Amino acid sequence: NMVLKRREGYGGSGTFVIKDLREEDKMKILREVLSYPEEFMAQELLNFDTVLSAINDNFYETYADLRFFIDVASNTILSRVAPLGSRVTNNSSGGLVKPVWVV
Repeated sequence: NMVLKRREGYGGSGTFVIKDLREEDKMKILREVLSYPEEFMAQELLNFDTVLSAINDNFYETYADLRFFIDVASNTILSRVAPLGSRVTNNSSGGLVKPVWVV
């Protein structure tokens, strides 16, 4: 279970979760890696947790990346949440920010 990342990628672009790819897309990216290995990095896939998210009055499970931000003007904890069907939580790649409730 590997993640391949293009060297010039940023904000989640150029990131490929091998196990989530369709077979034809998997073969395409692996051929590209074999042709230009210096253009890619590989890392182990971390199976991080999902959270319940509400968007447009619908609930669904999304992958989340809890990050702590310090803001002296508010008392808020935020998490980055991947779009439905994705593991990429970067905002520039369609990820969302949602508040974390501490109960």
